[in-house]
Amino acid sequence: MVSVLKPAESGQSSSTSSLSRRPLFPSSLPLDEETFWVEVAREVRRFGLEIRLRRIALGLRLIDLAPLAHLTPSYLGRIENGRRGTDPSLGVAIAVARGLGTSIQDLLGGFKGLTPLGIEAGRICDALPARMQSGAIDLLRAMDPRRHGEPHDER
Repeated sequence: MVSVLKPAESGQSSSTSSLSRRPLFPSSLPLDEETFWVEVAREVRRFGLEIRLRRIALGLRLIDLAPLAHLTPSYLGRIENGRRGTDPSLGVAIAVARGLGTSIQDLLGGFKGLTPLGIEAGRICDALPARMQSGAIDLLRAMDPRRHGEPHDER
């Protein structure tokens, strides 16, 4: 039979009872519904901005990307602008990623801190024959202003 006594009544220490009162989720996670949906909306806007930055970096217009992603230019524009009521599905996110020639992980922040140009440089380097990769990396390292004590350009 399972005991339904409180910890003090069952002889358990009070330190055990304090463990049962801890919240299930860390305090950094939103607990109320309104805060949760505000965070979701913020992430949808960030996703749209990432799409726009990558599209522009590739030199594509909305009307160029739309057929590649099998979407309309107006819907892509609404996603990029994070318009209220535009919450792209997983399928739409995958279609946009493929249209941009990238993965959904990249669009969702798989490369935190890297710009689309940095990601492209990495992909180009990965596509080089192995014998050329080390030379390309050496060249980039030689041009890195941080290695020479020069201020970093924050473009």
